[in-house]
Amino acid sequence: MQKIDIKDFSRKFIDAFDFLTKKYNFKISEHKENSLKSDNSFIHKIIYTNSETKRIIEFVFIAEDYKTHMFCRIADTYVKRINEHDEIPTYTDFANCLKIDDLNDLIEVKYNYLETQEYPINYIDRVQFILYHLENIFTKNYWPTIAEIEDIQQKNKGFVSVGKQNVPYISLIKNELKELVNAGYEIVFDETQIPPYEQSFMGPSIKYYNHTRKLQIDITFQTRDQEFYVSTNRSKNYFYGIATKDDYLKLKNKILNE
Repeated sequence: MQKIDIKDFSRKFIDAFDFLTKKYNFKISEHKENSLKSDNSFIHKIIYTNSETKRIIEFVFIAEDYKTHMFCRIADTYVKRINEHDEIPTYTDFANCLKIDDLNDLIEVKYNYLETQEYPINYIDRVQFILYHLENIFTKNYWPTIAEIEDIQQKNKGFVSVGKQNVPYISLIKNELKELVNAGYEIVFDETQIPPYEQSFMGPSIKYYNHTRKLQIDITFQTRDQEFYVSTNRSKNYFYGIATKDDYLKLKNKILNE
């Protein structure tokens, strides 16, 4: 997270990737929105679109404070394929919306990148490197399949990350707590339902609210320790548990028996 105004931060990327507009005829646009999380964050996107090749390259930045915009980071970079109906894929349309790091896995295998070549560490240099080497993806009809990238990742890394939603535990506990909905609770925040660039792998959360009781229940996981903490608008230390079905059941019973 750099202490820099979001406008200056994004300008670095606009200057670094001007070859997309000059050489490859992409049109640039910018989009701003408030975070879907309640943490005062601000989202800034630089979107390069080529309507002829039906490709989009999208940089997503997050500023920690949307009032000052002074603490910024790159959230992710996406390469998207616009379909035949000119519809832009969602971030969870994994077949048509790929993260730049997933495309990076193609370089060595498909384009004979030599390990002896110096690989850039700086993020901007690294993304430039990937785009230069994979220009067929956004200048021609070629588009890699999920299966193609999965095969490469499995062989080279021993695991597959492409096409995966990296939000642990939330779906499991949501299923175990589904009775809360019948008891008047509604889900007011769900980590799995926000864009991937805002999701937290290390600290995913879900929130329930009961309008009749005016009670909010916040559940936050600590992925590394496989545990979760529960607070309410009445108690900061409402419940603690291990990420198991038994503790999910204990939490459910405690809430329903209040």
